[in-house]
Amino acid sequence: PSAPSICRGASTTLVVTPVPGLTYTIAGGAQTVTGTTLTVSPTATTVYTVTATDGTCSSSSQVTVTVVSPPAVSPGTGVTICSGQSVQLGAAPVAGNTYSWSPATGLNNPTAANPTATLTNTTGADITQTYTLTTTNGQGCSATGTVTVTVKSAAVADAGPDLTECSGATGLVGTPALPGYTYNWITTPQSGIVLNNNSLAQPTFTVTNTTQASFFRILVLQVTAPNGCTGQDQVQITINPAAVAEAGPDYTTCPGQPVTLGPLTNPVTPGTTYAWTPATGLSSTTVMNPVATLPNTTGAAITQKYYLTVTTSDGCSARDSVTVTVTPGAVVDAGANQTVCADQRIALGTP
Repeated sequence: PSAPSICRGASTTLVVTPVPGLTYTIAGGAQTVTGTTLTVSPTATTVYTVTATDGTCSSSSQVTVTVVSPPAVSPGTGVTICSGQSVQLGAAPVAGNTYSWSPATGLNNPTAANPTATLTNTTGADITQTYTLTTTNGQGCSATGTVTVTVKSAAVADAGPDLTECSGATGLVGTPALPGYTYNWITTPQSGIVLNNNSLAQPTFTVTNTTQASFFRILVLQVTAPNGCTGQDQVQITINPAAVAEAGPDYTTCPGQPVTLGPLTNPVTPGTTYAWTPATGLSSTTVMNPVATLPNTTGAAITQKYYLTVTTSDGCSARDSVTVTVTPGAVVDAGANQTVCADQRIALGTP
């Protein structure tokens, strides 16, 4: 028979081509059979002896069954990661070996000796993924091993929706705290926004814009879950300039004498609207500088207070007020008409 090579754990059959009139014995590895075939499964390289006899004479020959050891299989040790993280499995490749990982879930290369596994977990509990590595050497012998990756649930980071605010506004940013979580807001030195406590899930912000244009600031929220996993989210806050309402100085005027309300020098800003209340005596309630004309038929001074609400194109608003005091009107009485004689002296007017 030919000299075969087998992988450890496999078997092979030794076959003798018979010659008529001869009987055969195959022996080796604690096995002996009279016949022309013997199936063997040695655990180490073994020599087998084939003896042929015609009853008087005999001859022998030997055949070696070479046992090839399986390759070392190195799937790595079990590891625990957070959702979305990556971990390298296996070990450095050995020349002449081929590799096959199953399943291929999350692997960047299921035929590499040491692929990278990236796994996610959207449940609220830990999950596991077990991989089986099959390593095959150049002689075709294989070995398998397994490794388990435990994936902790992802940390939930929610900085809340983007916001648009007017200068001077305050409010809450973020979302309600989750049990066991810790929070850290990153506010790199930047003008325009201040948080009252960077360690709260929902801190209070105050925004300021002293310019004439809108700008935005980005806040980054970092969280650590009870299982030690971390997450990050960010929110953008757009800060619009504040509206400026200037109703003008208070006035004292006479009845029927018009006065112009509103700012004395501020130019009209495109997109800005004006609303004056009440409309009493005003030439218009929607312009920046309406004219107020008020009567006073009483004998004492009267006052009228006007309120101005200014709203910018960004939706920011401000309010101011002005008071107009109307004094009593002067009383003029020249007296009654009279008829007199020439050179007659009379008194005009009233006491």
